Amino acid sequence: MMIRSFFAIPLSTEIKDGIFMETKRIKSELPGANIKWVEPQNLHLTLKFLGNSSDKDLYKIVEHLQNEIHVFKNFILSFSNLGVFPSIKNPKVVWVGCDQSKLLQQLFTIIERVCTIINIAYEEKPFSPHITVGRLKNSFSTEELDLFRKIISELKTKEFGAQEVMGFSLLRSVLTPTGPIYTPIHKFMFSK
Repeated sequence: MMIRSFFAIPLSTEIKDGIFMETKRIKSELPGANIKWVEPQNLHLTLKFLGNSSDKDLYKIVEHLQNEIHVFKNFILSFSNLGVFPSIKNPKVVWVGCDQSKLLQQLFTIIERVCTIINIAYEEKPFSPHITVGRLKNSFSTEELDLFRKIISELKTKEFGAQEVMGFSLLRSVLTPTGPIYTPIHKFMFSK
C-alpha cells in the first residue's frame, strides 16, 4: 500500500493561534479573494515531503532516523514575517518564516540523507523553512492585489513567537475535497 507522507514539526497552540488571527484579518479585509487558507489544526513546519511510499519503506526510514536523532536535544525556533512565494507581483503561496536555526538545518540534512535509503532524491532547492498558511487559487483584481500588497507589507516583520521543538513527526496526508487530513505515522522525540 502506498502512503502519501511528509516529515513536519508540529506547532504550539500559541503559534497557530497567532497565525490564525492574522489570516482571519486578511480574510475580512479581502472577502472576495480566492485564497485557500490552511486550517489551524493543519499548520506545521514541513521538513521534507516524501510523496507516495510503501509502508515497508517508511518503516526503514523510521528505523534509521530513530538511530540518527538520538544526539538531538530540544531547541527553540522563532516564527516571524508573513510573506509570499514566488513574488509579491505574482503571489501563489502565503507563508510565515522561521529563523534559520543551525539545529533545524542539521535535522533537515539527516532526514535528507536517510531518505536516500529508499531512493528519495535530495531536494534540489536549498532548505527554506516556512509554514504555508494559504494558497492563492486565482489572480487578484488590481484593487485586491494593491490591498494584499499593503497587508503583506504591514505583516512583513510580524513576530508570531517562539516555541521549544521537542521532536518531529512523520505524517500521513490524505487529500479530500474539503482539504487534507494529516495523521501521525510516527513521532520522533529528542533527548531533551
